[in-house]
Amino acid sequence: MSYPQLLTPEEKLADAKKLLSLPRIVVICGSTRFMTEMTEADLRETKAGKIRPVR
Repeated sequence: MSYPQLLTPEEKLADAKKLLSLPRIVVICGSTRFMTEMTEADLRETKAGKIRPVR
């Protein structure tokens, strides 16, 4: 008789996130010298369905 393989805590968390359809959260940080690039990255990640924390 074979037993099902137990999931690691990380695998359980990943499965729970999939079931809940939680979006990925990203944080964009860097020097204000690169504000244009960070704004572009923010827009790109938002369009990809990812969210960022409120600053």
